[in-house]
Amino acid sequence: MGQMVGKPHHFSTLLYHLFKVQGFLVKHLQIEACLQTVVECNPWFPEEGSFDLEIWRQVKENVKRSVRQGKNILIDFWPLWALTEVVILPLQEGTYPKVSPSTEPNDSDNDSLMTPFSIKTDNSFLNNNSLPAF
Repeated sequence: MGQMVGKPHHFSTLLYHLFKVQGFLVKHLQIEACLQTVVECNPWFPEEGSFDLEIWRQVKENVKRSVRQGKNILIDFWPLWALTEVVILPLQEGTYPKVSPSTEPNDSDNDSLMTPFSIKTDNSFLNNNSLPAF
């Protein structure tokens, strides 16, 4: 546990790809430096890494404690920690509500392609606007 130095960093590669998918351009070296700080301040951090948000929040607290005790960290650490939280948040169980598909059509007699779903809302302004004629 906690020994990321000198080994291939599969976790840093996963983070790199998660950042890239979200549109964040982060260099591998920046991720490696961030993870090095994580391990130095959190020797218990799993060697394989973690996408558990609670672990990352504990990492943050331990790094803050280390800084208060005089440890110098790279200036890139805090922004990368924040980006890591952003990209792992969707991976947390229960983050997104489950949506069940509707099994009943809105108007089975309506074959019109203009309104494949109900356009009525609880907003009177929107309901008073008429659809354009085609």
